[in-house]
Amino acid sequence: MFFTSLSGGGIERVMLDLAHGFLQRGEKVDLVLINAQGIRCSQIPVGTRVIDFRSRRSLYAFPFLVRYLQSCRPAALLSTQT
Repeated sequence: MFFTSLSGGGIERVMLDLAHGFLQRGEKVDLVLINAQGIRCSQIPVGTRVIDFRSRRSLYAFPFLVRYLQSCRPAALLSTQT
């Protein structure tokens, strides 16, 4: 799952709910974040791997996303916002 941060409300909550559901089904879940900060950090489901690009802007995170996809080769990528 790729999105900006955990700072906001609706989208972030839905993505964390989806992550929880995937984990309950036995799927591995990576939260790939442009910047892993925000009020919802404490709500990350146990068992989720967090990949933090520590970038200030989406555009600057793009090379990191490409490297992540090449090295981890996820079965799917679910993205919001960016």
